[in-house]
Amino acid sequence: PPGSKNKRKANAYMTRKEENDLELAIKLRNDRVITTPGAPFEASDDQEISDLVGRGVFKFELYNEEAHGGIRIF
Repeated sequence: PPGSKNKRKANAYMTRKEENDLELAIKLRNDRVITTPGAPFEASDDQEISDLVGRGVFKFELYNEEAHGGIRIF
């Protein structure tokens, strides 16, 4: 909220290990060791989201201004 000390952070921080993993994935893709189509980790991210939805951890809802207006959705 305005005036709050809890300001939203504009930056996303990655650990050094995450950065190294991403760099390695890009290098292996460029060297044609990884041949899976899509961006690095795209398939595993899709699988993880599908598993979470399947277990009922969260669900997708269409945005409805009347129901969701004025609230923050994460």
